[in-house]
Amino acid sequence: LVQVRMITTNANGNDEWVGIDDIMIAQDVVNQPSLSINSVSIAEGNSGTVNAVFTVSISAAPTMPVTVNFATANSTATAGSDYTAATGTLTFPVSSTASQTISVPVIGDLTFENNETFFVNLTNPVNATIGTAQGIGTITNDDPMPTISINDVAVMEGNSGVTNALFNVSLSNPSFQTITVMFATANGTAIAGTDYTAATGTLTFPANSTTPQTVTVPVIGDITFEPAETFFVNLSNPTNATIADNQGLGTIMNDDQDPGATANTTIYVADTGNNRIQRSTDNGLTWLAIGLGTGNTPGRFSSPRGVAASSDDMSIFVADTGNNRIQRTTDGGKSWQVLASFGAGTSNVNAPQDLTYDQVNDRLFVTDTGNNRIMVATGARMTAAPVFGVFAGATVGAGVGKFSRPAGIAVSATGVVYVADTGNNRIQVNSNGQATGWSIFAQSSFGTAIGKFNNPRSVFVDQFNNVAVADTMNNRIQIFRSSSSTWQEFMTNGTTIGSVRLPEGAKISGTGDVFVADTANNRIQKKPLAGGPASLVGSQGTGAGSFLQPTGIR
Repeated sequence: LVQVRMITTNANGNDEWVGIDDIMIAQDVVNQPSLSINSVSIAEGNSGTVNAVFTVSISAAPTMPVTVNFATANSTATAGSDYTAATGTLTFPVSSTASQTISVPVIGDLTFENNETFFVNLTNPVNATIGTAQGIGTITNDDPMPTISINDVAVMEGNSGVTNALFNVSLSNPSFQTITVMFATANGTAIAGTDYTAATGTLTFPANSTTPQTVTVPVIGDITFEPAETFFVNLSNPTNATIADNQGLGTIMNDDQDPGATANTTIYVADTGNNRIQRSTDNGLTWLAIGLGTGNTPGRFSSPRGVAASSDDMSIFVADTGNNRIQRTTDGGKSWQVLASFGAGTSNVNAPQDLTYDQVNDRLFVTDTGNNRIMVATGARMTAAPVFGVFAGATVGAGVGKFSRPAGIAVSATGVVYVADTGNNRIQVNSNGQATGWSIFAQSSFGTAIGKFNNPRSVFVDQFNNVAVADTMNNRIQIFRSSSSTWQEFMTNGTTIGSVRLPEGAKISGTGDVFVADTANNRIQKKPLAGGPASLVGSQGTGAGSFLQPTGIR
C-alpha cells in the first residue's frame, strides 16, 4: 500500500505542482514471508557420497523477489572427511510458494562410529524474515562394530635355534575407538618349552586403523623325525570389538629325515599326449608303458594327467582326465578298476588333474579340478570299493581352504597335504586333515618374484619336506628348501637342456634328483637337487621312453 499526498501553495495562496523524483515501494515488513529450513538424517554409506537434501520453505507467496544465503558448519562431523562443505544463495520468485533445496554431499566410509552432525545456517534474508535459521544434518552410522580374527600358520621347525611363526590378527573394519584384545598360546600336540616358546600379551589397534597386528611365536628347531605338531594362539577379552575367529592354529612341520627311509628310484610319468602312463625303475634310464592303450574301458586312458603308486608298485592310481574318472590297479597294471566317475557327487570327479597316495593311512587324495575341491578316498588300496568324500573346497573361492581349479597335490611322510591352488596362484597346506588345518604355504601368492606363482600346476614334497613346484605360466621350477625356509628358482624358461617351457610336473626322487615334466618341450629332464647340470631322460616321441606333453610325475 502506497499513499502520497503533497499539498503546497504559493505566496498568493494558489496550488502549485510538486515534482517527485523517486518513489521506492518496499514490502511491508509486518507482512514479509518467513523462511525455514528443516533437519535431515541420512546413512553415510560405505563409499562415494550420498546427498543430504535440506528443504528451505517460504510461508507465503512474496510480492517481491526473496533471497537468502546458506552455509554449512561443523558440529561433530567435519567438512572434508565426513561431508563436503556447501555455500550459496537461494532465490524465491514473486508469487511462488515453491520450496528450494540445498544438497550437501555426505562422504561414505567403513568406520564404526557414533552418529555425527553438521549444520546448514540461513543468513542475510532479503524481502523476508527467517523463522528457522538452522538445519541439523545427522549422519547415521551404518557400519558394524568391528570383529577380530586370527589366521592359521605353518612353519618348518628348522634343525636348531628358533623360527618365528607369525600370526596376523586383523579387524573386519575400522572403528573410531581404540580396540584391544588379549592373546595366549596353548598346547596342541606341540609342547611349550620343547617345541615352541609360550607367548601371551595384548594387541592394540589404534582408532581408525585396520593395520593387522602380529603375534610372534618362536618355534624351537630340532633334528628329530616326527609328525607335524600343532599349537594354538587363542584370542580373548576384546574391548570395543567382538571376536569372529578366536583361535589360530600353528603347525610345526617336520623337516628331518626319516631314519628308516631308503632311496626310491622308481619314477612314474603321465604321458598325456600318448594317452598312457610310463614307469622307470632305474631313475630314468629305461621306461615301460603301463596301461592297455587309448580308450574309455578300464585300463585305457584319455589324456591322463596324474599318477601315484604304492611303494611296492603293485597299486597304481591314475587321474584319467579326459575320461573324467579315477582308475586303480592292485596287481601292477594287469587289471584295472574305475574308482570314481564323472559328476559332482561325493563319489564323482570332474576333470581330475592329479592325485597322491598316503601310504601310512591308505588314503588317496585327488584334485577334483572341475569341481574346485579336494577329494579323499579311505581304504584306497586295501578295500575293494574305497569310500570317497570331500576333503576340502566344494565351492570355488579365494579364502583359505577354498580353491580355484586346483591342479596338483602331494602328501608328506607325516600326512601333511599340499595343494597347487592353480587359479588362486598359490600353494595351500593342510596339517591336520580338518577344515581348520589349512594355511597358505610360505606366503605364496601371484607374481613373478621368487616364491610367487602364476598358475602352478603341480607340487611335490620329499622326505625332508623340500617342496618342488611347477610354476607353469612363469615357465620355471621353484624349490622350497626346508633347511633354510627359502625358495629357489631351480629351472627357468627356455628350450635348452636345463630350461623348461610350461612345465606341469616335478618330483624330487629318493636319490636327490629333481625330475621335471617339461611339457611344452615334450621331454623329461633330471637335475640334482644339490646342484649340477641337467640331463635328458625322455625325449619327444611315441615309443618307450619318449613323451608327448608329459604332465604329472611321481
